[in-house]
Amino acid sequence: MQGTKNLTQGPINRQLFTLAMPIMATSFIQMAYSLTDMAWVGRLGSESVAAVGAVGILTWMSGSIALLNKVGAEVSVGQSIGARNEEDARSFASRLSFIVPLKKKYTRRIFKLGLPVATLNTLFAFVNMFLSRTASEQGGHIGLMAFTTGGQIEAITWNTSQGFSTGLSTFIAQNYAAGQKSRVKQAWRTTLWMTGVFGSLCSLLFILFGNEVFSIFVPESDAYRVGGDYLRIDGYSQMFMMMEITMQGVFYGLGRTIPPAIVSIGCNYMRIPLKKQPH
Repeated sequence: MQGTKNLTQGPINRQLFTLAMPIMATSFIQMAYSLTDMAWVGRLGSESVAAVGAVGILTWMSGSIALLNKVGAEVSVGQSIGARNEEDARSFASRLSFIVPLKKKYTRRIFKLGLPVATLNTLFAFVNMFLSRTASEQGGHIGLMAFTTGGQIEAITWNTSQGFSTGLSTFIAQNYAAGQKSRVKQAWRTTLWMTGVFGSLCSLLFILFGNEVFSIFVPESDAYRVGGDYLRIDGYSQMFMMMEITMQGVFYGLGRTIPPAIVSIGCNYMRIPLKKQPH
């Protein structure tokens, strides 16, 4: 089809990088903007940082709703291109604008694929709200600041893995619909290897230099000591988190968005600590 990128042939590594890099670049620009703001606010003190971080969770929740349309349309476009169905590809692509009305069958498919992803991210925001409250109750504004700011610093690995996951999802959607299963498996192995290496490096950075990294954004000594502890603890999960998000891209590309949503929602809600009731 003219004007579309055929991912069913050609070098896999180069195609994955071509797909992932623009997404990661956009995410990192947004992250740099947020972290720059956080660094300036950090000069006002940890209480100001805690307030900004708490509001950021609400922004995250509202943005999660947009994933319903985004993921559903992207996967559907990729599979339609792979199946050489130009009419369906154009119809699904038009849905990305939120303006063009679609036939019921297209709308139903987009909702079927996108709703689990939007639900996952919205509920994940709720998990962070609960954890923020616990951090505030246990550690005051310092605890809340460490949790919210640490989460924004963690976006280094989060955004990288999301970029690779989205690129892998697009690649797999085309090749799966075209029956190129060997390319699907090779792309999966290659992306897992790349995210595993990057995740390991980030783990080492957070574990070994947690205080130093945190002090860039909040120079207050009490704040970056607690924040450094947060990054050190969080560092042990970075590689596994990146691999989990990468695996989500595999399922999305196959058109099976429900299994990763169930696993991720269940495991994330296990993070909410049970409060001990007084005897």
